[in-house]
Amino acid sequence: MLYQLMLWLEEVGGPAAFRFVTTRSALAFITGFVCVLLVGGCIERTIVVTSDPPGARVWVNDEDLGVTPAEAGFRYHGMYDV
Repeated sequence: MLYQLMLWLEEVGGPAAFRFVTTRSALAFITGFVCVLLVGGCIERTIVVTSDPPGARVWVNDEDLGVTPAEAGFRYHGMYDV
C-alpha cells in the first residue's frame, strides 16, 4: 500500500509532493503523540490535611500520615476515613 502511494505521488507531483505529504504526516503523528502524553492520565492527586493549631495526628483509612500539615497521594476518588 505504501509503495503504491509512493508511485502515485511521483506520478502526480514528483518527489516534492511526496516530501510534503510525509512531512505533514510526521507532524500530525508527533502532534497527536504529544497530546496523548499530556492528556493521558499523568495527573498526581494529593490530599492535604491541616489543623488549627498545627500538630494534630492524622490517620487516613487506618494509616498514619503523621502530624498536620500532612500530605499524601491517592489514586481514586471516593470515601476515606480521616
